[in-house]
Amino acid sequence: MPHNLVGTTSGGKLHAAAWFVRLPAMATTFVVLLLGIASGTRQVDPPVLLGLLGVGLVYHLFVYLTNDLQDLPIDRTDPRRAMSPLVRGTVRPWQALAIALVQVPVAVVLTAALGAGADAWMALAAAFCLMAAYNLWGKRTPFPPLTDLVQGLGWGALALYGAAVAGRWTALTGVIVGFVAVLIVMANGVHGSLRDLVNDRRHGVRSTALLMGAWPDDLGRLHLPDRMRVYAITLQATLTGIVLAPLISNQVGYRPIVRVSTLAVVLALSAVALWLLKAAGSVQDTQGLRSVGTLQLTVTIMLPIVLVAPSVDGSLLVILLAGFLTPLVFFSWMPAALRWGWAAARELTSGLLRRKLTGQAGQRRQPSGRFR
Repeated sequence: MPHNLVGTTSGGKLHAAAWFVRLPAMATTFVVLLLGIASGTRQVDPPVLLGLLGVGLVYHLFVYLTNDLQDLPIDRTDPRRAMSPLVRGTVRPWQALAIALVQVPVAVVLTAALGAGADAWMALAAAFCLMAAYNLWGKRTPFPPLTDLVQGLGWGALALYGAAVAGRWTALTGVIVGFVAVLIVMANGVHGSLRDLVNDRRHGVRSTALLMGAWPDDLGRLHLPDRMRVYAITLQATLTGIVLAPLISNQVGYRPIVRVSTLAVVLALSAVALWLLKAAGSVQDTQGLRSVGTLQLTVTIMLPIVLVAPSVDGSLLVILLAGFLTPLVFFSWMPAALRWGWAAARELTSGLLRRKLTGQAGQRRQPSGRFR
């Protein structure tokens, strides 16, 4: 949609509102919360689930509005942020701050209404405090991976909260929290910092990509040092290991056929995620990197969903999948990401087919041993 239509038509207003609340990013928020819930109980009563989703929504608004306010001076110089109501001035900073801050007492009221115990209250406090700390100091610290981890732990605390309110903390809850923390470290420190590399460098922002020596040339092409690639692959391998560990040890207690099937799906998705990550390393333009990065993170976050799927009630699984998929419909980058994925899959298939045909032709031309 052209920028000059935003806020001037009903569709433009809806688009601006979706941008303001970071609607596509709600997929991550709800999946993290629902994964926590699924790790703590097999099923949850509808009123409790509704209250938990309400807390997830207010947490999401607090996190993203305070982040956008902190980044506003930088975002005003980034053309990709031109549709943001804060950047355009249709929403004043004080208004956004008021909306963000009111989410804290709303979360408190909802948590009290849910009859949460002390563990849930501690997790909720940790979630809000850790994310506030990241938003205040995330781009100022001399060692950005540390604040990436602070953000990851903030999201992990949201999963802890869901498990505590809906059921109880279990060993699987620890798996989910660990996965979420590492996922956010990668999403923010690798994908996010590379996506914003050009503008961050211009404004002297401290990010993981800049710390590791990534740089854009005069044509805007990204150059990644080996240590950045190793860092990304290490994080991806860690994510895979976190999900595989409870399956290999059968900590989840699945029947053999379920366990083997789940393990096979996890391995297949892990291979695709790793291939996408390696493919991203060869993409030098930010638009292409954004497309492959979107797909890579989408596939990666499916790993814990597959892990918990056999252990939860069907209705909870449907809600988990809906929370994952529905916001992605509003993700403006998703069509470009899917087009990139389709083109890459066709190219890979064609390459494999060409190699197979070339190999068969070579075998036909190879003389047999008795004529040598």
